Amino acid sequence: MPRILTKRRGSCSACGGAIVKGEEALFTAATGLRHLEPACSQASSSVHRTNSHASRCECGEWVAKGEGRLMHLGEQETKGGAWEQLWQVRCRSCSP
Repeated sequence: MPRILTKRRGSCSACGGAIVKGEEALFTAATGLRHLEPACSQASSSVHRTNSHASRCECGEWVAKGEGRLMHLGEQETKGGAWEQLWQVRCRSCSP
């Protein structure tokens, strides 16, 4: 995972803890922002990645911005040759 110097605050996709502006962290589009500690950097899932856009859960419940969790569905290649990450929002009752 590439190591970056953060330009804004966020949360770790592995533990949910805060990452402040200017802190060194790891980032990939597939896993999101993570702490440098092995417990976070080597975690297999991103269950703590928060929802940044209001959307509908697959069960039909409306999930407001900042609520619920995102589930990574994979990636697909776009027409321009770039890769796009696919996410599904999950409400609190559907979240693992």
